[in-house]
Amino acid sequence: MTTAPDRLSSVVRRGIVYGITTLTHECALAMLRGEPITAGTEFGYAGKTRQRLAARERQHRDTQPWSDLIVGEAFVVEQGMWDEPELDARELAVIAGWRPRYNISGNWDNPGRVKPWDAVAQRHARDDAAGRPRWVPPVERAPVVFATPPWWRRALAAWPPWSAKLVVWAVAWLLLWALVQAVLTEMGVPDSGALAVPVSGGLLGWGLRRGGARFAWKRRR
Repeated sequence: MTTAPDRLSSVVRRGIVYGITTLTHECALAMLRGEPITAGTEFGYAGKTRQRLAARERQHRDTQPWSDLIVGEAFVVEQGMWDEPELDARELAVIAGWRPRYNISGNWDNPGRVKPWDAVAQRHARDDAAGRPRWVPPVERAPVVFATPPWWRRALAAWPPWSAKLVVWAVAWLLLWALVQAVLTEMGVPDSGALAVPVSGGLLGWGLRRGGARFAWKRRR
């Protein structure tokens, strides 16, 4: 039986093989220390994506220790309509031919590649040279703590959606009852408070029906 991932891997979709140019570690460190620059840029990373390229680049800038070395924007090496195995093969071909500095998979035989733990150590050296806090992997970062909302906002959030309308109708009926009761009292009608209950309820119901009918008429137009 073919599973969902197997079926998805055979679907031909638009894909991109991209590259990222980076400063060499030595160049960046020399710039930070005010020393003579002895090296420049290099091919830092090759990847594949089905996303928009800018979105994939932002992910690298947030999660990779070499993100401070990125020069310019990620660029398209090639793009086309491929299934997953074809896209994988395209990426591996670029890695094998271009020898990027920071790739891991498909780059094991590259003597110039930087191992992940060495990339972190190099980043910390650059951070120290720049006088900034040391880079921390996403999994080790402290979670973002949001301020606790006031009690009344938490209480409102716990209410079902229809409860807000019920409160509005109740307040509207109460105000309408007070108005009708005041008018009946001014007219000298006995027991005006009790009589105002059905009158105000009827007026509110009539108003709601009329408003609903007008809304439906506008939608038909």
